[in-house]
Amino acid sequence: MTGLVLFAEGRMLPEHVPDQKKIKVSVTMDLEQPNVFTAAPFHLCLVRHFRTSSSPDPDEASLEMNLSNDIVHLRPRGIPSPSEGFPVVKEDDPSDLDQLRSKSCCSWGPFLRRRSSGRISDLPPPPPKVGDLRSFNPTLLRHPSFCASFHMKDPNELPETTRKRGIDVGVCIILESADGFLLLTRRALHMRTFPGVWVSPGGHIESGESMVKAGLRELAEETGLVLTEGCCHCCILGLWESHFPPSLAQGLPTRHHVVVYIHTLSVNENRNELQQRIKLDPEEVAASAWIPHSYVRAMFDPKVKPEELMPPEHEVTLADPLGQRPGVVESKVFLESRAEIDHRLSTGTRYALQLWYEKNKKVIDSEPKKQSAGCDNDPENHDEGNSPIPVQTEDNSGVFDSCGVS
Repeated sequence: MTGLVLFAEGRMLPEHVPDQKKIKVSVTMDLEQPNVFTAAPFHLCLVRHFRTSSSPDPDEASLEMNLSNDIVHLRPRGIPSPSEGFPVVKEDDPSDLDQLRSKSCCSWGPFLRRRSSGRISDLPPPPPKVGDLRSFNPTLLRHPSFCASFHMKDPNELPETTRKRGIDVGVCIILESADGFLLLTRRALHMRTFPGVWVSPGGHIESGESMVKAGLRELAEETGLVLTEGCCHCCILGLWESHFPPSLAQGLPTRHHVVVYIHTLSVNENRNELQQRIKLDPEEVAASAWIPHSYVRAMFDPKVKPEELMPPEHEVTLADPLGQRPGVVESKVFLESRAEIDHRLSTGTRYALQLWYEKNKKVIDSEPKKQSAGCDNDPENHDEGNSPIPVQTEDNSGVFDSCGVS
């Protein structure tokens, strides 16, 4: 990347236009000019940049996000502009952060209901105007306590080629089946970044794509699951600031991303129906697993013991160049997220699942503890205690998308 790129109100005002092969992050650097954006330098810790003195969590910040002209724009919360009537919020109000956590970003009308067959009914038609964040929308951004940018003392230690990379953008899909199971995949062991780590499917945004379009494309490429128009509902959970290597103890970072996590609810296909369509790409994926709500509760509910909610082993689908086959892993791998361990759940995926859990805690905690850990071949065999979470009714258009709609 060469020079700086400024963006104001969605219009590009460059003196030097970088040759961008990937979608980059542009941020408000000067609070006196909150609607003027500068290409974010690689070494910039975004959470520290946007966190205010009253933020209740040192590793989390609230901000506003917009995608336009193939640039993801980030700015502080509540900045007014000529076309927007946002209230001015100069500090992070803890109650405001709690509200962001507890409310869904979807606005799909009535609560979704579950039929006895495990499918969803009473879906309203898609809203007439759905797209990729056409206005700034509030969201949460978090990084791990060992964030490389936060702890880096001298950015000049980085090679020049790394310093010029800027901050990339990725999208990950937290796919939930109609009967309430969540899909995770394990990255192939030969991948250059995060080999062997359990994640949610995702990747980079291509030019002209919306965030949801990019996420669903990556989902299809990695798992073979093609979700067509009208088959799912999507809402943004939050953002994660990621580096590779994850911590300075493992070496200087060579990659810096903002990862957008999107909850995607399959409308009519349950876990077994989706499983029958899975064709993992062994070049990117070594395994896949469907986890029930109880596993997520085991991760975040201090009142329960994980062994009460998780069996010792969990059924997975393994993939290699010869094909895919059933297998098992120890269930405890989904509880492990320490950066130095390869066979673990990524910290970003864990954060996304935490946000999903916090939005749906009352429903999840009321479910029976015993749930199936595997996939059977009978579509009629569903776990009645693992129903999908209703999508809450809110007027937050613009922060969600429907597959097939750009």
